[in-house]
Formats: sequence, C-alpha cells, structure tokens
Amino acid sequence: GLSSRMETIKILVLLLLVTWTTSTLTNETSRVTVWDIQDRGEYSLKLNHTLRLEPNAIGQFVNVPSDTWKISIHSDGSTQFYEGISINLLPGNDYIIAFYPNSNSPDFGIELIHLSNAIPLNTADVVIVDMTTDLLQMFGVSKNCYKCVGQQLWDKHSPTDNINLDSSHPFDFYYHLRSGHTSNATFRFGGQGKYAMLIEINDNKYEVRIVTMKPPTNALLPLGTSIVACVGIAIIWIIIVIIRRTRSQKISVTFGEYQWAGESSKKSYRIHSLDTLRGIALFLMIFVNYGGGGYWYFNYSIWNGLTVADVVFPMFIWIMGFAMALKFIRLMQFGTKGIIILNVLKRSIILFVLGLLLNNGHNLDTWRIPGVLQRISLTYAITSIIILCIPSFGKSYKSRVIINEDEPISTPRPETSSSPFRDVFPFWIQWVLVLSILAAHILVSFLLHVPGCGSGYLGAGGIGDGGSFENCTGGASGYIDNLVFTKEHMDGNPTTKQLYQTTTAYDPYGVLGTLSSIFLCFLGVQCGRIHLLYTTDKERYIRWLIWGVICGGVGLLLCKCKKDEGWIPLNRNLWSPSFVLVSAGICFISFILLYVVIESLTFWNGSPFRFLGVNSIMIYCGHIILKGYFPFSFHTQYSHAGLMLSNFIGVACWFIIAFVAYRKELVFSV
Repeated sequence: GLSSRMETIKILVLLLLVTWTTSTLTNETSRVTVWDIQDRGEYSLKLNHTLRLEPNAIGQFVNVPSDTWKISIHSDGSTQFYEGISINLLPGNDYIIAFYPNSNSPDFGIELIHLSNAIPLNTADVVIVDMTTDLLQMFGVSKNCYKCVGQQLWDKHSPTDNINLDSSHPFDFYYHLRSGHTSNATFRFGGQGKYAMLIEINDNKYEVRIVTMKPPTNALLPLGTSIVACVGIAIIWIIIVIIRRTRSQKISVTFGEYQWAGESSKKSYRIHSLDTLRGIALFLMIFVNYGGGGYWYFNYSIWNGLTVADVVFPMFIWIMGFAMALKFIRLMQFGTKGIIILNVLKRSIILFVLGLLLNNGHNLDTWRIPGVLQRISLTYAITSIIILCIPSFGKSYKSRVIINEDEPISTPRPETSSSPFRDVFPFWIQWVLVLSILAAHILVSFLLHVPGCGSGYLGAGGIGDGGSFENCTGGASGYIDNLVFTKEHMDGNPTTKQLYQTTTAYDPYGVLGTLSSIFLCFLGVQCGRIHLLYTTDKERYIRWLIWGVICGGVGLLLCKCKKDEGWIPLNRNLWSPSFVLVSAGICFISFILLYVVIESLTFWNGSPFRFLGVNSIMIYCGHIILKGYFPFSFHTQYSHAGLMLSNFIGVACWFIIAFVAYRKELVFSV
C-alpha cells in the first residue's frame, strides 16, 4: 500500500544521504602513514602541534583531514625535538611522511612521499631518499636498453618525488656523491609497486637499500585465471561436440572428422591443420593488437629479442608459402601460367591497396605506406613469380595430378620420383635465387655505407650504443626506407621511441625486410612441397622435423643464443635472417604437432581456431577497423586483470563472427 511505498522511499533517501556523506568525507581526507626510516622507536610526529601520528608499518594508513600542516618531531612522547617543513595534503590521496636523522647535522630529514594512485603497467614508482645529504645525482637505465647512456633520474637541485621505472627488466643505477664517490647498483622492481630507495652510510660505506612501501600487483594471477578459463571453455566445447555428435544424424561419427549440421559435405582440398595454425596466429595477433593484457611478452620486442607477439606475423608469411605450394599445382590443371600470374598480380595489388586503407591516413602528406598487408602482397607476388617462372627439373611436377583418396583430407598430388631429395633437387634453381635474395639482405645490411652511421650498424640508435648512433635506427634498413618512402610516410612511433629515446621514424615493414620475408615464405613453400611429394606421414614428419631443427638451429647459431651479443641478432624490426630462421623453425614444429593431432590421429578438427583461419582476411581487416568500438575493445580498470577481460572479450567476439560465417559457408577472400 501507500505506507509501504513511503517506507521504501525513505530508505532510498537515507541510502543516498549516507552515500553522499561518505563520499564527501572521503574526498576531504587524505590517508597518511608515518615512517621512521631508522626504526628507532623513540620519535613521533605532530601536525600543527596537535594531531599526533605514531610511526607505523608501511601500508597501514590513518585518515587525516586534507589541509596544509606544519610537521614537528617529538621525543619521549611530548618534548619537541625538531620542527620541520609544511606539507599540503590533497583530498583522496595517499602519503608517507618519512623522517630520519641527517648524518651531517643534528637536524632531521623529512620526506613527503606521494603514493601514485595509478601506476602504469610494467613500471614501478620509486622515490629516492638521501639520508647522507651527500647525494648529488642519480642516473639509471633499464637493462633492456642495450649499451644505453644512463639517464638522470634525480638531482639535488631539482629533486623529484616519484620516478616511474621499468619493472619488466632489471634496472641499473649509478649515483654520484659530493665526496666524489661514485657507485652503482642493480635492482628489479615489481609491476605497479611503490618503493623507496635509501642512500645511507653503514660502517663508512655508502649503500643503497630498497624498501617496499606498496607491494606490487600479482601480474601472473590474471594470466593464470585466463588460461584456466580458456581450458574450461575448451572442455565445455568438447562436451558440446560429443553431445551434438551423438544426437544429430547429420554429423559424421568419425572421431575428429565430424561436420556441423548444415555444413557442406563436399570434399575439400583444405588442410585443417594449416587452417588451425593460421587461426591460432590470427587469435594471437588480435589479442596482441588489442593490448595483450598489458604483458610485455605479449607485445613486440623493443629492438632485439623475441616475444610471443614477434612470431605471429612471420607465421602468416610461412603459412602463405605452404598454401601457395598446394594452390598453384591445382591452378596449373585449369589455366596457363600467364593467367595465373595475372591473378597473382591482381590479388597483390588488392592486398596492397587494402593495407593502405587500413593505415587510415587522413593526410596525404603523412599517410603511412608500409604495413602488414603491404608486406604480404609484395612477398606473395615475388615468391609466386619465382615458383611459376623458374623451371623445375625431374619427375617431381608433371602435368597430371593424382588424387590420393586414402588421406583424411584429399589433396592434389603430383606424380613423383622415388628420390629421397625430390622435394629439393628439382627446384635447385629456385633455391639458388631465394638464397641469393637472402644473401643480398645480409650484404646490404652489413656493407651499405649509411651517411653519418657507417656500415654494418644494426642497432636501435637513440641513446643506445653509447649514444654514438643517435639518428641511425636500423642502419641500412632505415636509410633505404627513408629514401624510398621518406620519414613522413613511415611509422612515426616505432617501438624504440620511449626506451631508446629515438627521434627518427622507422618502419618494421620496410623494403629490406621484404627480402628476408621472401625467404621465409619459400620455407613455407618447402613445407607444402614435402606434403605433396611424400605419401606417408612418417616421411613427412622426418623431413619437417629436419627442416625445423636446421632452421631453428642456424638462427640460434647466428645470434649465439643471446639477445644482443650475436653476429646477427634476433630482430623483428629488421626481419634479420636469424629472426626469420628461428620463426620458421617454430612454424615447422608447430605444424607437425597440429598435423599429428588433427590429420593423422584425428583427435581434433581444429575448432574453434579453424573458423578464424578459414576467414583470415575478413577477420584481420575487421579487427583493425572495429578496434576502438564496443564490444571489441573498451576502457576498463588499467590493470592486467581489466585489460585481459577487455582483450579476451574482443577476441571472443571475432570467434563468434568467424563461427557464424563458417556455419553459413561465407568465406571472404581476395
């Protein structure tokens, strides 16, 4: 009745008043903790000689009215010992009031440490506390920055309260004291943690002590939770498949070879393991481009090195080569080489133009020209011409195609010889040409003289390599791209910009890297030829494994299994030969594992990754165009957990779109 409604309204009004009062009180107070750095236990603080604050453990805060306060230090509970600075506490902020005796005077040193409420991911907040009054300057640099010049972090004449430092890698510190003493230290901080770096004297020796004022976040927890969630979804998926397989008469009973209701029953030349590998690569690419959960290893290497994200695009290039080996032998049965080459050029031009459109240039004067699809188009065109125009010898590729009906998925198979090297020897001229292209990449990289940089420089420039090559990012690769595209039409925000403090434009998809991409694509062609020319899985596995081990081994040898010290470092930005070879080795091994599970043992049909792989062009373009729109991406709490949630929801949306397109037999291709 009316009385019950009135009671409900009263309760709602009361709740609103309580909420408003609480928020008002919160906004007018600050949280403060007092830290006696030397932990003597004989001093306390008073604010304006009235509000008493006892030293307590870091992280245990008390609410203090936000205002300007005069700090005084008291001993024996009441006697004023020292009157220090005035502090201004801002509403809703956290502070640490740290005090300590100065070694060179009877006075106390007092530091007001403001705890940042939002510390960026993969960084730590550090405050430097000089307990000696002798510190002049502090320099530092991340170990991820190869041979970099130390950057000034703190100066006595202009001290800073907070310094954001890299927490993904160890950090080197160098400090200079008034006494002329110079020393160094190395620490690794936790992500989004708050630390105090104390410069103190013990036994007449200068030492650095790190105190954790705010513990770092557990970065592995969101990642582990996401992995568990993915495993759970996979289990649910398997259960659904089993239920559908047993209830629907439209689904084949062959384990792993089922079809969804409504799926076409026509024989397909597609290799499910190849589509699955492409789908896995596309899944990782979307996840990485949407943020990768904020984890550094799901982002591209800043310069040298190898992360999960670095291998994704090379995997696409390798898969494209594999598919070309299968596609061209089929096309040769229905058309001439001239017609096929025209179709190749047409497709390459479409891909290049599509890549330009995805670069979303609003100004013709600064429209970026290189890009992912542009690299794919050039690699596809040149590799196709090599395959189609350079003759092969022997009995490997006759015009008649044999269809092997005994295999899980029918594949056009050329009549072959019995030579154990029939996948290599008939194509020796093609191999000579491709290896010459790779050799040209190496020779240009090491021998081309770059004005102001010399020859053979492969570094990041900026403050790297002692600052001697400031404007030489990428060496010959960057120089050629500047000549071809000009810096206005290249990536103005390279991965080196922040850490190496580079000021020049650099694009990882430039001209010189296309040469090594052609070699990688041809290694994919080699894998496809092995599939075509050998009839038993054992023969294929042995050869794929040999190729994978050789490629990976040679790549690791070139970089000496090190990040920075090798002859040719692993470098995605340069598409260095070592990077291409290691990526190819990963592709060979990954494909073997998928082929065993999907094609040979038929334990799995590749779903749901196969759905992405079948419609890779549509999904790739769509995820770029809709990246800034809900639900594909959205702003959330800036933490690993929040970003993982946002990124996985975005990826899940594309899985759903790919699945619907697959069910309706919609395949978009160029």
